Amino acid sequence: MSYSVKWSRFVMRYALILIGISLLLYLAGKFFNFNLRSSGATVVPIILVTMLEGVDFAKAQGETPKGSWAWQQSALFGFVGLGITMAFAAFFMSAFPGGLGQFLTPVGFAALSTITVIMAVFFVVGARLFFWMGARNELKRQSRG
Repeated sequence: MSYSVKWSRFVMRYALILIGISLLLYLAGKFFNFNLRSSGATVVPIILVTMLEGVDFAKAQGETPKGSWAWQQSALFGFVGLGITMAFAAFFMSAFPGGLGQFLTPVGFAALSTITVIMAVFFVVGARLFFWMGARNELKRQSRG
């Protein structure tokens, strides 16, 4: 297999997209009084970065990712993405006072844990879907010319 993930590139892409989406959401709220929820900043980076990895996979392998190997890669993509997202969230919650205190209560911690598990499932399944879609789209593009 000639494809291998360049994790530094994956993390850099993910972080830049996460910061870019967060900045766009902030600016939309600040200048246009258009309040968008931060869920876009949570979901969009894993979609875009795994699609880009799918493109890289298709260029290297000439096929779509298949089997248990693709699920293992997708789990790694999902958990790394979740870790980066949670690290950014923790940074911003601690940088702006008052946001972190609500999660230090038993009820807040239970809610945070539940949301984290739901996000982990979505990130892994979503990573698998978009990893495959990125590769499929690249193969279609190559076949058209």
